[in-house]
Amino acid sequence: MAGTGITTETKLENNSRLHQIRNCLKHLPKKNKMENSRLELMAFGWALSGALVVLLALCEGAAIILPGWQLAHTWLTLFSAAEVGSLRNLTEGIIVSAIFGWIIAAVLVTIYNRLARR
Repeated sequence: MAGTGITTETKLENNSRLHQIRNCLKHLPKKNKMENSRLELMAFGWALSGALVVLLALCEGAAIILPGWQLAHTWLTLFSAAEVGSLRNLTEGIIVSAIFGWIIAAVLVTIYNRLARR
């Protein structure tokens, strides 16, 4: 080919290399599609516990800023029997949110991974 600087010999070498690469890739073990769909307990547990603690903190802030807003109060009473807006309520809420996050994560990860295997 005039003007392009690529000869027929170069094209053949490139095709040969491409063919060799494709042959090598054929022999690699294929990954199981299920490997990527499994949930990891540690990651899911930390994520769920963290999300519940953040939600609790947001509701605690809303309860302090907007004391008449009962939706935040209801969420806070799920995790502690202490008075809404108190330090005890916040402390108990954080601890219980983290514990519930891990319990829920253990149940969900186990069920999901067993169902995803099928």
